[in-house]
Amino acid sequence: MPATKNRVVITGLGVLTPVGATVDAYWNALLIGQSGAARITRFDTTGHSVTFAAEVKNFDPGQYMDPKEAKRMDLFSQYAVAAAKGAVQDCGIDFSKEDRFRCGAIIASGIGGLTEMQEQDKKCNEKGPGRISPSPTASAAPTGASLRPAPPPTTRWAPLSARSSTGTPTSCSPAAARRR
Repeated sequence: MPATKNRVVITGLGVLTPVGATVDAYWNALLIGQSGAARITRFDTTGHSVTFAAEVKNFDPGQYMDPKEAKRMDLFSQYAVAAAKGAVQDCGIDFSKEDRFRCGAIIASGIGGLTEMQEQDKKCNEKGPGRISPSPTASAAPTGASLRPAPPPTTRWAPLSARSSTGTPTSCSPAAARRR
């Protein structure tokens, strides 16, 4: 009896990077060697020896999600939602015509929401521990991004978060095969 092989199909790609917010823009920037590094804009760099970084530029979370929901998310989770929506759009799938138990997603993150952790630390130092929000644990954890992208209502959503940073493809493909 032949062994059954699990197969993983990547149907769509989504990116949100310092050099492009679509797969085509990102790929073209890579081909020409375009750098996404520029002067840091997200915080005051006075006193820092490094003043440049590869930040995502001109990101408007309202293009991808309800602004009220975005306020409850760390920036890295907002990025995950944007990339996930790009992947769904890229695949062109009509979820209403698919077996909802055969569709899913894996979101990988090497680290969680540092922005949220920093904001809560600052709030604790300035206003006391009683002013810390109870929600940062979920929004700042590396697994927090996998809980945020809202799937179509017809899709079974069993979020899986791989935490491996540079080893993400190696972690995600076998994980997808096991969840099949």
